[in-house]
Amino acid sequence: MSETIKKENPLPNPDEKTEIKDSAELKKQKTYQIFKRNQLLNDLLPLSGFIVLFIIYTIVCLANGYTYTDYLWATFDRGVFIALMSIGASFLFTLGQFDMSLGSAMGLSACVGLLVYMSTGNIALSIISCILGAMLVALCNILFSSVLRVPIFIMSIAMMTVLQQVILAFITTFGEKGSSQINLSPNPFYGTFMQTNQFRLMIIILYFLFCLVIFRFLKFGRKAKFLGGNPFCARLTGISGRRNSIIAFLLCAIGVGLTAICYIGESPTVTSATGSTYGMDIMVAIVIGGMPMSGGARSKITAPLIGSFTLAFLEELLRAFPATSGEGMIQIFKAILFIGLVYASSRSYRTSTLPR
Repeated sequence: MSETIKKENPLPNPDEKTEIKDSAELKKQKTYQIFKRNQLLNDLLPLSGFIVLFIIYTIVCLANGYTYTDYLWATFDRGVFIALMSIGASFLFTLGQFDMSLGSAMGLSACVGLLVYMSTGNIALSIISCILGAMLVALCNILFSSVLRVPIFIMSIAMMTVLQQVILAFITTFGEKGSSQINLSPNPFYGTFMQTNQFRLMIIILYFLFCLVIFRFLKFGRKAKFLGGNPFCARLTGISGRRNSIIAFLLCAIGVGLTAICYIGESPTVTSATGSTYGMDIMVAIVIGGMPMSGGARSKITAPLIGSFTLAFLEELLRAFPATSGEGMIQIFKAILFIGLVYASSRSYRTSTLPR
């Protein structure tokens, strides 16, 4: 009888348990290796794309006989405006938010800076006015989105239209009668350090390092990633979405104000449409740089920098060929690229995260 029971209920084999444990550990190790490989690929692809575009850009410039240094600085000027705003906007994107009105906010800040210079003739006051103008717009955004809880998308679209009308009102009230623009001619900033490429290079390096420290080494950066990845869990741990959103808007406003300063230093002309196309460019640049639209843990402060100059080189290459040189074709190409990258990002990342 006892022999029958022993046969029906054999004792567990320790070797089998060890094999199962080893198999689980091996599977876990393989999964981790795949994850690290995909992460490395996601980090290297944007930089690789930038390098390839830069090489092609150099070949096209030399083949067409352009003055390479001048042409390169001209492309840099295009990229630096997008980069400054994109670096600031990356804090909003990390939180899973975005603001389409940043370009119009830059236009208003530039308009205020030029009007102050027209009244005072003081460059320092003009620079301060650009920053204050951007901060004022940011406070309005904070009021509507963080205090009154208006959805970000609706708020940004409405603000874009409102800001364009405010610029037009300033031009009509303080500009020349019958003119649709503010145009300081000759350029009062010509010959000053503010008008040089070195000034814009210095501004973007300092602002990037400032944002890098906040994003990588301060608590706000980690909290923003947590909120972007899963706001519900973040709120349960005591992280305030409203407070962090306010900080993100203010950091973004600094970038907008610095862009306005660089803009009026190069071209002291403002219309109601100034900066209106930058909203789309900022989103495209951030996504090209390898940052998901949904924000979260995969957000990177380097993404807007890489993406902005990748976009600048891409636009110049498209203008180099007759079939794609038109502004309409460039916008269509950017829209298709943006949709494709967002789709690829959502397929590779959002499906494997916790529901928001």
